[in-house]
Amino acid sequence: MPTKEQLIQHLTDKMTNKDIAIIYVTTFQKIIQLIKKNDLNPIELRKVNKFIV
Repeated sequence: MPTKEQLIQHLTDKMTNKDIAIIYVTTFQKIIQLIKKNDLNPIELRKVNKFIV
């Protein structure tokens, strides 16, 4: 199972819960549970924080 830091990195890389589950050979429901357990906001983490000039 991914650690909190790994989850943050995957979400920041715009990966879906299903993609993360495939990497760790688990179900996407388990990933959702981990996100909730670690009190993460996947919507905020997946936002683009880069500006184009």
